[in-house]
Amino acid sequence: MAEKSSHWYAADGSAHHTVPVKSKPGTYRPTTLRDAKELRLYPSVTTILGMFAKPQLEDWKFRQITDAAHASPPTASETTQEYHDRILERAFQQVQDAADAGTLIHKGAELALSGLEYDEDAPVFLPSLNASFPLKTFIEPICRFVADEEINVTGNELRLVNQAEGYAGTTDVAMRSKRGLGILDFKTRRTKAGKPCEAYDEQPTQIAAYHVAHYHSVPEPDSHVAGCNLYVSTTEPGRVAAVWYDGAKLAEEWRVLKNAAEIWRIRKGYDPRKP
Repeated sequence: MAEKSSHWYAADGSAHHTVPVKSKPGTYRPTTLRDAKELRLYPSVTTILGMFAKPQLEDWKFRQITDAAHASPPTASETTQEYHDRILERAFQQVQDAADAGTLIHKGAELALSGLEYDEDAPVFLPSLNASFPLKTFIEPICRFVADEEINVTGNELRLVNQAEGYAGTTDVAMRSKRGLGILDFKTRRTKAGKPCEAYDEQPTQIAAYHVAHYHSVPEPDSHVAGCNLYVSTTEPGRVAAVWYDGAKLAEEWRVLKNAAEIWRIRKGYDPRKP
């Protein structure tokens, strides 16, 4: 399961998340570690950090399952296995719906911040509310945040490769802001009214990794750099919440990434930095 969800990139930044199925021309399968070794691919930042437990994500997945089970009890004719399969399908359809909403919001933000038109009225279905909202509900607050923070977008949807450290990935925005030079990454999040948004452990690590890969310099504690996760609420449509990271935090998170990458290489028996 872990390998199937892994993302891989070539040295030129091109994505290789799937490979052709030799026995079935025109079809593809998820790229495995074996494929990556043969093709000399670089693991994504999220693949490397996937080694670590993510209690918030696991809790969310379990909630989808329990919510689905509560909403749809077993029928008299169902076996335990049939009920198990039906509930998992129902629960993870909600996971897919949430992922689809995130994809639409990311694409809309990319277009808007590039000065291009997007379909303002495109419906975004939120499984958490069982309702759809026009895309502009989510994009307009993002644009206001960018204006308020005096953010100058210098790059969108950037494919990044750090050959020296052996990782790659895609980030949403490279920016200059009044807080400093850095990376801005969007995340959809279920929020609660009146409750602040806090970053999950791996999210500032991702920002630090993208920063070094893009700017080719390691953040210093006293440097004029700043990274940001902007959380777009999928339970309070129209709400966005920013978590900023200064040079000291990014320097700390860069050390986390370097150590995680080393552990990943040892555990997987693969070092993409070596010829």
